[in-house]
Amino acid sequence: MLYSPVIFFFYLTHTGYMKKIYAGWFINFCNSCGWYIEARKMLKHIKPKLLVVANDHTYPQRTFFRAAQALGIKTAYVQHASVTENFPPLEYNYAFLDGQESLDKYTANNKVCKSKVFLYGSPRFDAIKLFNVEKTTLNHRCGIAINSNDFPDKIIELIGKLYQHIEPIQITLRAHPSMDEKFWKTFADKNNCLFSNAKTENPFQFIAQNDFFIACESSFHLDVALTGKMSFYCNFTDRPIKDHYSYLKAGLIKELSTNFEQIKHYENNLQNRTELIQYYVANYGTPGWGESAALIASTLEELENVK
Repeated sequence: MLYSPVIFFFYLTHTGYMKKIYAGWFINFCNSCGWYIEARKMLKHIKPKLLVVANDHTYPQRTFFRAAQALGIKTAYVQHASVTENFPPLEYNYAFLDGQESLDKYTANNKVCKSKVFLYGSPRFDAIKLFNVEKTTLNHRCGIAINSNDFPDKIIELIGKLYQHIEPIQITLRAHPSMDEKFWKTFADKNNCLFSNAKTENPFQFIAQNDFFIACESSFHLDVALTGKMSFYCNFTDRPIKDHYSYLKAGLIKELSTNFEQIKHYENNLQNRTELIQYYVANYGTPGWGESAALIASTLEELENVK
């Protein structure tokens, strides 16, 4: 709180976009100052050879990253989810990215990459091999992934249409782990749906238990593609489609049609996708599939003699 007058001064002296940012994220700016002080204390005490972060744009991770830089500690970034062109530039010593698609976005808009980059896939996808998720050709088990920006009334509308057009069908709802679990469990019960608890069930367990999937703006679409299954884009908002991660533009997913015909024959869209998926996740379909964590660990050990 000692820094709140400083942040308030910044708010008063800035205009336009930055003024809105200081107003909307005032507490985060204050907190980042405290986190930075604590990060320096912790790193000085621990004296690590290397700091690894899995998030590059929220203030707790950014403060530890900047504290490590200031103390001369090497840093490595392991990508934890899909990214957009608005993400900050890579400034770590090492950056382990999912694939070329991520690197293209991190260097878009003339951003300078200061990291030694490795395209190794991601440890989060190793679970696909662990859970032995297999492709299915059925079309009666539907999983709907929900994000915080989605409108409940739009989801209810879709559920009603699915029950009307596809018979038999079993629908399972899964809300993002940051969302209210009790609300969405009750929501699922009221709408005659099953519920997948994102806080206790791995996303690939959810994928294994369903045949096809529907979501709005979500990196979950990529998770589904990597299992050999199909997901469809449905706009659960009243805003125009953003295609935040460019999945629609690239052809990785399809927009859900009003007659649901493509669901009945979705296996036709699953052919010859290996090269496209490898653009997003470099080790997909290679001998190193499912081994990203081990590969990253061994590379860091070799580069920095870290054990």
